[in-house]
Amino acid sequence: MTLSIFMLTLGIAALLNAQPPLVQRPAAPARSNTATSRSQELAEAPQSSPFSSSTQPAGFRSDGGSAGPINLRLRIAWGGGVVRQWRGTITISAGEIEDLVPRSIHPIPSAHLLPAISSLTVGTDNSDSLVRHNASVDGQARGQSKSQAVFVQQNKPSQFDAFDISVTAPRQAILTVELAAVDDSSIHFELRRPLAFFVTRDAEVELDNTGNRGQVRRIAGDRLRIVTERVHLVFHPQELFELTLVPHQLGENKTGNYRYELDVIAVAENLNIHHQQRAIEVAATEEFPAWNQIKIPIPTRPGIYNVRFAVLAKRFTDTFVRTSPLAQRMVQIVVVGGKSPVPAVATKWREVTNYNPADPSWWQRLREIDPTNRIKYL
Repeated sequence: MTLSIFMLTLGIAALLNAQPPLVQRPAAPARSNTATSRSQELAEAPQSSPFSSSTQPAGFRSDGGSAGPINLRLRIAWGGGVVRQWRGTITISAGEIEDLVPRSIHPIPSAHLLPAISSLTVGTDNSDSLVRHNASVDGQARGQSKSQAVFVQQNKPSQFDAFDISVTAPRQAILTVELAAVDDSSIHFELRRPLAFFVTRDAEVELDNTGNRGQVRRIAGDRLRIVTERVHLVFHPQELFELTLVPHQLGENKTGNYRYELDVIAVAENLNIHHQQRAIEVAATEEFPAWNQIKIPIPTRPGIYNVRFAVLAKRFTDTFVRTSPLAQRMVQIVVVGGKSPVPAVATKWREVTNYNPADPSWWQRLREIDPTNRIKYL
């Protein structure tokens, strides 16, 4: 018995001696210093991009972590209620405002860049971030001057007015909107927000009790910019639509695996006829690479087609549930020539509903449409 206890004691002692010594875990370095140095590194490192320097390469944080400037394409709109005449200014506390494109329903623009009003060249094309490869992304080729202010002076009352501008400024630069109704000095469109606010959010203000509202938001194509050599989107069958997709200021603060997707949809049949995708890995926050050398085969049948671009987070759960896109954009193309399909049954057109696209409250009319109520549309 004594011998057994002695052997057991020796076994326990040997086991304890075989364990590695317990050491104190060194304190983890401060994460804030590492994050700060990384942000400074991204801000100070030289950026190389085949695109205009005014468009920041995909890879800037939207949470104010970097001191570098950002470039956003904004739309400022107001109206929707009783007809009023407006006057005022839109300013940025630092940086530049350029490439002003009127979106008014009236032929005479009400907004002008200050101070170079006399040299203003009003653009007539659609500048929603679809540009030629050899042209400046922010529209500098139009000859417009850079400024820190936009002056608004309507020559007559209007139900709706809007314009687009490109703003290049530090993230914390303050965008200020100060518009006042000429007929009632108590009615104002006043707004003050840092530029970084508009990376992921819109701002909307109720102006009066008649339905007039003011809004500042990024234009639809600013998050997914498209660069192409084409000057129009009218194609012949079997052509190739060559372009580059540039994710820009998506507001995503995570790294990991993502996926770019492209779909060509026939509008008449609502049929997806072509699909492409590309898996990417984002190693640094917001540094989404460009999708270069995209070649989209043009369908053989004439008609209208939607080209849908999307950026999605690639997660394990995607196998079971499709996640919402981080960003998406739709571009419409037209195919002419070739053979048109013969309609099976000739149908007569009838009006289901109508709305005024110049009225900012048009979406309320669409909300009233119930696609499940078949009796209403018989």
